[in-house]
This record gives sequence, structure tokens and C-alpha cells, in this order.
Amino acid sequence: MGDRHPQVTLLLVSSGDSSPGSAPLAGLGVSTQVEKGDDGGSKGPAAAAPPSGQGQILVGAGPVTSLQTGSLGLYLINGSSCTPPVNGDTSLPGVPLIFNSAASHSAFAIFPTAPGTHQVSVVAWTSDVAPTCAQLTHKQGATSITVTAGQQVEVYVYGTSLTDLHLAAAPIQQ
Repeated sequence: MGDRHPQVTLLLVSSGDSSPGSAPLAGLGVSTQVEKGDDGGSKGPAAAAPPSGQGQILVGAGPVTSLQTGSLGLYLINGSSCTPPVNGDTSLPGVPLIFNSAASHSAFAIFPTAPGTHQVSVVAWTSDVAPTCAQLTHKQGATSITVTAGQQVEVYVYGTSLTDLHLAAAPIQQ
């Protein structure tokens, strides 16, 4: 029998309640993401398994939600692809908006991908008009992610402003 313990990721996030002069870490909170197993109420998996021969990049923008005021959103660019997430916003077709629909059982935007190494980045779009794929050029936080067939990789967008965004990635153990 395999290990039945849950696999979780703990995210340190700003709770936004630190006051000037307080301890440097006073405004931090913790968010738990359960990828596998059951931690006594929160259950994994983070998303349904990828189709045969494919992998998935699961993107969460929770750490920067408060930065998106007035923004039309954050977009994940995988190489030069503008493929939207499978559980994305159908009113914005053709763009990779980091968004998960209410019909989805995952908190992540799910981007299927071929196995291999991928250069991913994020674009913050702040115009009042929805972007086209060709307009999503101001890429930030570029990082390489290696995905194998059947594997899911969590990616989190983080940063201090919409002009200082980064990506952190971690594979989910299979």
C-alpha cells in the first residue's frame, strides 16, 4: 500500500492587516492547498488528471488577487501559445486568462500541455478593453517548467505590484 498522507502546499500570503511600525511579518497569513489525499476536510486532487499523454499546468493567482483592482486580469503565456485554460472564462475566447469557472471543481486555471520543458510567463492587462493574444506582450516572471506525461505542476503568480510579478512552480508528486 502506498503512502496515504495528504500532500499539501502552504502559501504565505499577505493578509493586508499589518500597520506601519508593526513587525515585518505581521501581515502574513497562510493558505493551504491540498493536492492529494484528505487532510480531514480538505480533499485533493487539485484538478482532474490530465488526458493520456498530456500534462497540466495548474495556475493560481490567489497571492496577488488584491493587486488586480481595475485590471482585466492576469494571463499565462506558455511559450508563444495563447491557449485558454480548459476551465476558463468563455466570454474571453482565445486568450489565456488565469481564471477558473464556477463550474470547475478546481481552484486553479487548468492549462493542458504537452510533455517537455516550457517557458512560461505572466502578463497583467490593465486596459479597460479586453486584450487580443497579439497584445499580450509585456511578459513578466518568465520561468522554465518541465512537465511529464500525466503530471500536474502548480504555478502561483506572486509579486508586490502589477509591474513586479513572478511565477513559482512546483510539481505535484505522482
